Amino acid sequence: MAKTAYSARFKTLQERYNRGGCTKEQLRQFVSYHVISKAEYKEITGEDFE
Repeated sequence: MAKTAYSARFKTLQERYNRGGCTKEQLRQFVSYHVISKAEYKEITGEDFE
């Protein structure tokens, strides 16, 4: 089975979000700057990117 390739900052942003150090709004900005993908946003927050 192939290993999923994540954006370079995915793990850091996921950990920061889980600790309360990053908001959904901030994550939406990272998507708009192409730092993380829409799918990664959903994986981190559990919500679809809109």
